[in-house]
Amino acid sequence: PSLKETEYHKENQMQSVREPEQHHLLVQQKLKDSFGPSYMTALSVIQAAALADLALIVAGNYQHFTYTQWLQVLLSFGMFIFFWNQYTMHSAMWEWIPDLRDAAIPFVTGGFELLLNHTIPANLSLWLFAAAAMLAIGAATTWHTILRAGEETENSRLLALLSRQHRLSELYLLAGSVLLLLFAGVSYVGNMQVSDVVQSGRGLLALALILLVVAYLSVFGIVSIRYWHLVVTYARTGYIPGMKAEDRIT
Repeated sequence: PSLKETEYHKENQMQSVREPEQHHLLVQQKLKDSFGPSYMTALSVIQAAALADLALIVAGNYQHFTYTQWLQVLLSFGMFIFFWNQYTMHSAMWEWIPDLRDAAIPFVTGGFELLLNHTIPANLSLWLFAAAAMLAIGAATTWHTILRAGEETENSRLLALLSRQHRLSELYLLAGSVLLLLFAGVSYVGNMQVSDVVQSGRGLLALALILLVVAYLSVFGIVSIRYWHLVVTYARTGYIPGMKAEDRIT
């Protein structure tokens, strides 16, 4: 055979060797790319249902709501925003191949959001328990996200740079969950009812507990904003405040 024919056959052989590898990488990337859109679509439907349910609860009971219950409504709404923001950040930042565990998270979250809604006009201690469960789910979701993102090499650098922020978020959410469980116990032992007026002693204590929850979650909101600011700063500059000089991208 001529030299051209020999080179042609060699090139075809190399392509036949490379083709399976290229194909499996294509499949891998398609699986990763499917995660964000499908996850956010499911989350959007679930969050919309939870928000509509909250609106129905308010519409049917607002005439009898106390100040404490109105704060519970605002906190429930704020938690919807918090979880939406958390899932949106994670799906935008990380890539991995989804499985059943990833599918379960938004549905479990939605179930507790519905429980949170329906305890507003009924029982303060049960509402605090549901809120504690929501924070525990947030901590578990953060841990799960870091675990799954760590399975893909393209996430390793950013995971290392944000490891301190991830530990802080997990600990803060777990501490908040324990704190709200304690509040739920205090509410149960003190027989505090959501219908207690502020002028009564139990009504004032119930309002104080909810205000403490407001303060705690507000601080975590600030932590989340700071976290996203670090991510955006890194995306734009390759630099995170406090990063060691040798870790910077030049």
